[in-house]
Amino acid sequence: MRRLLCLNFNRIAIGMVAAVCILPGRTTWADEPSPPAGAEAPKAVERDTKAPAESPAATPAVPQPQSPAKDAKAEQPAAPQAGTTSGPATGSTADAAPPKAPKIHLAFRFMPWRDVLDFLARQADLSLVMDSPPQGTFNYTDTRDYTPAEAIDLMNGVLLTKGYTLVRRDRMLMVINIEDGIPPNLVTTVPLDQLASKGEFELLSVVFNLQQLKPEEAEAEIRKLLGPQGSVVSLAKARQVLVTDTGGRLRVVKAMLE
Repeated sequence: MRRLLCLNFNRIAIGMVAAVCILPGRTTWADEPSPPAGAEAPKAVERDTKAPAESPAATPAVPQPQSPAKDAKAEQPAAPQAGTTSGPATGSTADAAPPKAPKIHLAFRFMPWRDVLDFLARQADLSLVMDSPPQGTFNYTDTRDYTPAEAIDLMNGVLLTKGYTLVRRDRMLMVINIEDGIPPNLVTTVPLDQLASKGEFELLSVVFNLQQLKPEEAEAEIRKLLGPQGSVVSLAKARQVLVTDTGGRLRVVKAMLE
C-alpha cells in the first residue's frame, strides 16, 4: 500500500514539474535533484528570459546641415536700391559721347516770316537777332527731318531770293538784309580743308593761295562767279585772295583756281 502511494505521489510530482517547465517565460534545470518521496516539491525559480529594457541614453543633438539653396541665398549680395549705382562709376564727362543734334521737322502753311524764323531759332537752341523780318509769308511742307545746320541752310536758300540771309555767330542767329551790307566781322572764316563740309547757302569767308594766276587776275575772274552777297579782297604781296560768299559758290571758286 505504501509503495502504491509513493508511486502515485511520484507521478503527481513529475506532472507538476512538467507543467512548470512548459509555462512561458520560465525554465528549470534538468540537473536539479528530484525531491524525495513524501517531500513537498520545490517551487521552480522564476527566470525572466526577456532582455532587460535598456534605458534610453541621451542622444547628443546632431547639427543639421543647412540647405545649399539657403547658403547661396545668404551669400548673395544685397541688390542696389533704386536711384543708386553699383560698381565703379563709368561714363565720365571726358569719355561721354557728344550728344546728337536734334532733328527739326519743317511744316509751314502761309506762316509769317517772323514766326518762321523764331521757330527755327528756338528749335536750334539759338538766340534770334532780327531788326526787320522779310515781308510776306512762308509756305513749305516736308516729311524729312533736318539737323539745325541743314534747316538753316534750307531757309537761307529761300531768304537769298528775298534779299536776306541768316548768319550764325556763336549762340546767335542773325537775320541780315543784304542791301544794308554784311559786316565782315560777322562772317566766319573757315580753313580751305573744311569748305566741303559747309552748307550750300551758308555765308563764309575763305583765303585762297594763288599758284598760277596773279592776285589781280584771280580777283577779276572770281568776281564773275560771286553772288549779290559775295565779295573778294586781293592780297598781292601774299599772293592770296579773301573771298566771301555762300559755301556752294566758294567751292566753285576753289575748283576754278585749281
